[in-house]
Amino acid sequence: ATELDILEAAALVSILDSPSIHPLNAPEVVRKRTGDILVRLLKTGWMKPDEISQANLENLKFKPAVETLSLNQPTYVAIILQQLSEHLPREVLERGGWEIITTIDRDLQDNLECAIQTQLSRLTTQQQSVTPPTAECPAALLLPAVTSSNPSLFPLKSYAVILDPSSNQVLAMAGIGQKAEQSQPFEYVAFERQSAGSILSPFVYLAAFSRGIQPASLQWDIPLDAEQIPPNLDAKYHGPIRARIALANDFLSPAFTLFNQIGAETVINVTNQLGLSLFPPEEMPRNGLTARQFFFSSKVSLLEIAHAYQLFANQGVLAGWMTRKADDEYSQSLAPILIQKVGDRNGRVLIDLNVDQSYTQKRSVISPELAYLLTHVLSDEAARWQTLGHPNPFEIGRRSAAKLGRSSLPNQYWTIGYTPQRLVAVWLGNEKNPEVQLKPASAMNLWHALMQYSSQELPAADWSPPATLLTINVCDPSGMLPDADCPNTVNELFISGFEPRQTDQLFQTYLINEQTGRLATVFTPLELVKEQRYLTIPAEAQEWASAAGIPLPPKEYDIIQLPPSPAQDAQITSPQMFAYVRGALKIIGTAGGEDFQYYRLQVGEGLFPRRWLQIGSDYSNPVKDDLLGSWDTTGLSGLYTLQLQVVRKENRVDTALVQLTVDNTSPTVTILFPEVNATYAIKEYPSLTFQIQVADDLGLQRVELFLDGKNLQTFTHPPYVYPWQSAVGSHRLSVLVHDFAGNRAQTETVFNITP
Repeated sequence: ATELDILEAAALVSILDSPSIHPLNAPEVVRKRTGDILVRLLKTGWMKPDEISQANLENLKFKPAVETLSLNQPTYVAIILQQLSEHLPREVLERGGWEIITTIDRDLQDNLECAIQTQLSRLTTQQQSVTPPTAECPAALLLPAVTSSNPSLFPLKSYAVILDPSSNQVLAMAGIGQKAEQSQPFEYVAFERQSAGSILSPFVYLAAFSRGIQPASLQWDIPLDAEQIPPNLDAKYHGPIRARIALANDFLSPAFTLFNQIGAETVINVTNQLGLSLFPPEEMPRNGLTARQFFFSSKVSLLEIAHAYQLFANQGVLAGWMTRKADDEYSQSLAPILIQKVGDRNGRVLIDLNVDQSYTQKRSVISPELAYLLTHVLSDEAARWQTLGHPNPFEIGRRSAAKLGRSSLPNQYWTIGYTPQRLVAVWLGNEKNPEVQLKPASAMNLWHALMQYSSQELPAADWSPPATLLTINVCDPSGMLPDADCPNTVNELFISGFEPRQTDQLFQTYLINEQTGRLATVFTPLELVKEQRYLTIPAEAQEWASAAGIPLPPKEYDIIQLPPSPAQDAQITSPQMFAYVRGALKIIGTAGGEDFQYYRLQVGEGLFPRRWLQIGSDYSNPVKDDLLGSWDTTGLSGLYTLQLQVVRKENRVDTALVQLTVDNTSPTVTILFPEVNATYAIKEYPSLTFQIQVADDLGLQRVELFLDGKNLQTFTHPPYVYPWQSAVGSHRLSVLVHDFAGNRAQTETVFNITP
């Protein structure tokens, strides 16, 4: 103390009130507070005016901090101090004398940093600013080749983190940006929140999977008029695809559609459960969150998103360091772990995770079935080939799940992937220049090198599928059970109870007149009739189908050319041509005229029957616009031809034909969600997505959905899902299904919503 001058003494006193504000992080603030103290000393008479005048604040110099830690201090030391400050006062920590053992693996840390620097340099051709990859930086040797580099990409920045997903301990992390100075071409940068983009897609699918959608479920990758969506990576739309393919290839249109079906509240509730705060409360849109805002207006840091993905890698269990939520003194959230052990200057151990686990926690947040479904999709290498090709940087020689994320602009990319033992997350971009055109491989290649290096000494491992999951052969891409019209089948994974029960209706074979392209009838010449399989296109996808050159199924029947015989004396007026019929069928018409002897009714299976079965006997009494006979169709199903023959003298025959579809099978209907007599808390389920499964052998006319007696929706084609904003109380959900023949099926369930 005797070596201090008056300025230095006053500066030290100024720190007492706020130890977190000190000369190393706020020198100008300390100078101002030092001047305030000198003025107080003058007023109290402790100093004389001439002493004050000699004390020039410009002479107050601060030595730079002694660098005792890694140059990577800005990236992880600040996070460590923040986590510890909830257990030890921040000012006590900053006075020093603590020994803090982190979870950082020094070898992984060094290789992570040099791999980032090497990749940034290679992308911008700044080779002179970094030492080329050598054996001293083996991770950089694992970087896939850069096909092209571009100086206009400068300056790039990247964040990367390596976690152990079973414990959520951080093994290495760094934020590094390029600088113009050749002597110091890189700088360490703190993790900042970036536009989340499509790295959030798995959480939308997680919400969907929890409500009945499955990886096999049919999705439509088509333009959405109401949304401005960046184009797919291959600049194409792909029409009907399974949810698995949509997620694996980062197709945004299906993700937007699912978000709108499930509802913003449900998706946000899922992300909140996983610790993702995508919007500050004051920035949350007041009029409801749109899909575009969710993906492209939300922001997240690399450490936050890696923490959320850890849940998938750890089969539904979220692990981490317990931190107090900002708005709730008693509520605990979890964060990645960076601290192993803390001791004071006297050798007393305050924290030791090897002995005391009270600072960390593991929570089962989602079911193992849901976590495994997401992992199974994200680790499906073949599913990614459509966009990423084969081979691609996500293939590392062992089972790994990976997801590419992109924002609304191509100047930045996310890449997150994991095995059961390692999770690697990367962000790479040039946020200063929105015109920069980066390639996805820029981030994917860095992820590839870090995952390969961090896993090289670990045995290959896999996730164990829960016993309640089912593998079923389904039609691709409808996800329904295969039938004769199904062009391709695949094995798909289902949560028990959500497996398909109806056959494919996406592809159907029609008999057409190959000259006219119209539906064939019993009057179409046999030599012109051919079978043609068509894709069934819903109304919202017809514009896409037209642009893609996909033919639509014909709706009009072939032009009917009746024979020249006097039809008024031999005709069937009911049922009408092309009608759907069932049960006991009354046949109305006319059979008579000149030289009439008798008439008979016959029926044959198919459009052009090979054999005819007679209905009843020959009838010798003529009939005029009245009952010709009855046909019991019980037990029959499919296309039939009904024939009236009027026999006249000299065995002359007049014929009338009617083409009919017989359907005696009632539809089947099952309410998949909500479950019977289930209870849902409105905090966990601010919205429910009603999931209905319907089947019919020949075609459905409509599906009517009722809640508490009120009609909610009438569907004419699948999927039969309806998002509903939850309301507290007991509710009755009813479904009424009609087919074209008049058969009906009905079911209902009762469920409860609690506060």
